[in-house]
Amino acid sequence: MDRKVAAQLTTSLKKTHHLLSSSMSGWLYAGFVDGHFNCGTWALPSAETEPVAPALGIDETPLDLIAEIEAISDPQTQLDRLSQLSQTPYRTLVEDSFRDRSQLRATYEAEAERKVLRVLILGAGPIGLALASALKVANAEAVSVVVVETRCLQPGIKAPYTRHWVTNIPKASVRELVEPRLNAIFENVGNEIYIGVPIDLLETLLLASCKDLGVLFYCDPNPNLSAFQGVDLVFDATGGRLQSLDFPDDVKVPKIPGNTHALPESYGVGYDQFAVNAKAMTPKINIKVIEAQGQKLPLLNNQPLCIPMMKLSEIPMIAFDKLMAYTRNNNYDNKFYLWSGKLKSEINEALLLINLTLAEYRVLIDKLPLRQPLATAHLPSIGLDERLLTVFEIMGKVPGVVIERPFSYRPYFRDRYDATLLGLPMIPIGDSIYNGHPKVGNGMGSHLGHVKHVLDKIKNVLPSP
Repeated sequence: MDRKVAAQLTTSLKKTHHLLSSSMSGWLYAGFVDGHFNCGTWALPSAETEPVAPALGIDETPLDLIAEIEAISDPQTQLDRLSQLSQTPYRTLVEDSFRDRSQLRATYEAEAERKVLRVLILGAGPIGLALASALKVANAEAVSVVVVETRCLQPGIKAPYTRHWVTNIPKASVRELVEPRLNAIFENVGNEIYIGVPIDLLETLLLASCKDLGVLFYCDPNPNLSAFQGVDLVFDATGGRLQSLDFPDDVKVPKIPGNTHALPESYGVGYDQFAVNAKAMTPKINIKVIEAQGQKLPLLNNQPLCIPMMKLSEIPMIAFDKLMAYTRNNNYDNKFYLWSGKLKSEINEALLLINLTLAEYRVLIDKLPLRQPLATAHLPSIGLDERLLTVFEIMGKVPGVVIERPFSYRPYFRDRYDATLLGLPMIPIGDSIYNGHPKVGNGMGSHLGHVKHVLDKIKNVLPSP
């Protein structure tokens, strides 16, 4: 691509201010609904890094994952088989495109030499994969795409995805970004409006589909990116792993008044379906924003906004009513948020988000290094809210329920991103711009909308397919 055209496109794609309102929707929810649990500090023991699955022997059995899954008509069988395949390191699925590292540049050039646009995407999470897929679906012959991933079992072998959480992604938001076979799978397992597929299975489907579409993958904990010199666009889809986020320990509260937000009269209508107690919402909050290294960081009532949380996942719907009754009747401070998922009713599962006090977070962070079955988890009985212990007791008797590692919602918005790679400005997408609130769609819907925005701008400079 002409250098001037690529530079103009990059400048246009780096404009992300229009996403600030989407980010702020999570800030407001945290203030109005979760405000009792704002811990007032960003300095928490970290549990944010996604764990790498234990190394397993590589399965050499040839696998055409998309074709095999699409051929299954029963939704439960389809989802079970996809889950099984996604956790088995089949070489055809997890091996990257550059087995001979000495031929890295030559292999790349052989695929990219006749392409109009060369794109490098850092990060093989859902947003990076969605962008790679969208570019190939739009015009595979004109675009070369390489996706770089550093989370590996070993150089050349990608680690399986691990975040088995049901999603809240409308089918309409992915329809133009993925190939028809994936849309058919989403139709079969999701409800009328949403794809429903847990995030690890979505990532696995996108990975397999991208490979089929001709996307190249480069998996290495220390990648040699100089081999891709000459690309036209570079995207950061690492969610902040590439350029670390800066949450200052010493927060100087600005003297500006900030923005006071009164709880809208209609706010929270329908939240009872999630066990949210409208009477426990905070009627008025103040949000100030401090600037740190190109980031906007919100303060809630003059304190750093940070909500410690944890999740119970893979909750069978047979246990939903009992759990709803307990959480709804014991939610005087909105500790609990129970969500019923968006899969077809016969295969659906629920997710329970639990707000933690700072003390509870510190108690649990060392006890839960990895997600594990709740029934066999060794959990402390001291230092936790009695309601939390009761939920653990109730759900611990339900087969299949998983307890996840504690995490925190520490919102940020990057309105300035100055990182460069290979002499080019990097374009942030997804969580590299902002992180969504897990109870407000987790940002995925907005991030996928931004991928569509990026796709439309790129299509304007490409020849017709």
